[in-house]
Amino acid sequence: MALRLVKLYAFISTDPSALSNNSEAVGELNDEYIEGSIADTDLIIIGWGIEKLKYTKRKAYIRNLLKKSNIEIKGFIDNEGRIGRHPSRINQFILSDFPLE
Repeated sequence: MALRLVKLYAFISTDPSALSNNSEAVGELNDEYIEGSIADTDLIIIGWGIEKLKYTKRKAYIRNLLKKSNIEIKGFIDNEGRIGRHPSRINQFILSDFPLE
């Protein structure tokens, strides 16, 4: 078993607004890598955060890719029941089914 980490954006920044306001943040090949990873796995773990209004277009694009696949999709859940937590934001790693809607 192997682990492959893919990001919503190829561009990395400690300032989240630099991602959503940057037309080149996705990167030229990032979607290609994501699609390849989806085709080559049995489990996807979503860790893009719990903020529903952040990166909505980008998340919708990835959700549509995932809906076309027959892959198990999970997310990290925190003590308050919020799913999609980034692993660096929680103390215990509990996986739960991740709804794509």
